[in-house]
Amino acid sequence: MEYVTQDGVKLSDADIDELAERFEQGEMPGRWGRILVGRPRISSEPLKLVGVRVPVSAVDAFDAKAARLGQTRSQRLRALIEKDLEEDAPSA
Repeated sequence: MEYVTQDGVKLSDADIDELAERFEQGEMPGRWGRILVGRPRISSEPLKLVGVRVPVSAVDAFDAKAARLGQTRSQRLRALIEKDLEEDAPSA
């Protein structure tokens, strides 16, 4: 019998048996990468959750603007905080 992988590679029963034997011996043939679980890190520093109460209409308008800019609420807030802090930074 012949099998076709998602990448279009054709494998026979003999190929499957060979792969199984290599796996059982602890070998990992092919391309294997590190699997990262969860969201990607956005900073090398520890993060702190910041909460604020804002009228619903302001949140809705803010979310709509973030969406128009291709951002999430969190991404937009982080960008605005960074921009505010850059304005206070001494120029080089």
